[in-house]
Amino acid sequence: MLHIPAHSAQTISLRLFDEHECPAEAPDSDAVFAARIREADEYYESVSRVKFSEAEWGVVRQAAAGLLWIKQFYHYVVADWVAGDPAGPTPLPVGCTAATKIGLMFIAAT
Repeated sequence: MLHIPAHSAQTISLRLFDEHECPAEAPDSDAVFAARIREADEYYESVSRVKFSEAEWGVVRQAAAGLLWIKQFYHYVVADWVAGDPAGPTPLPVGCTAATKIGLMFIAAT
């Protein structure tokens, strides 16, 4: 059991591993995090044409992380749209819509 006094902090590092692995062979988590942070810094510096201050880099990184966090996948099947909703009005005859000319499946990742 871990007891953490009021107004203090404690860091706990956990690693998930396969039942056939030996947890003692796990790499140092601080070294792994430092390497990933360094790789991310190198990546953002390589794709940016602007030299930011340290504070501005913090904003850029948080904004990029937010964009990655909300990334969504939208699966839209045109055939279902063309067939229509049974509770709604009768759909137009097949061949009357531009959607049928582009194919029966449209998948967009945003």
